[in-house]
Amino acid sequence: MSDSPGDYGRLVYYWLSFADKKSFRGVCVVRSQATDLFAIRESIAQNCNPGPEYDVRGFPLHEDIVPDPQFVNRLLTHEEAEYLNESLKQGIAQSDSNAKSFR
Repeated sequence: MSDSPGDYGRLVYYWLSFADKKSFRGVCVVRSQATDLFAIRESIAQNCNPGPEYDVRGFPLHEDIVPDPQFVNRLLTHEEAEYLNESLKQGIAQSDSNAKSFR
């Protein structure tokens, strides 16, 4: 994650993963200023942060990646997170006619 002064104000998509010691609690992809703090605040504002009792790990997505809107600003299930992760790896993050719909 980046908290460098040079990133301040730049908007990026962040992948935030939530878990506790027992299990995965979900993933939230948000668009925020390029710092950890702003990404976590945005996840709270979008109601996709399961709560302060969970650990969070996150990273900014590459600036050229725009995730499918159906996966942004909500808590994703394990299945949805895996699908999105594979889509991002293959460079097909944008919606297309072959994309699986989770809504």
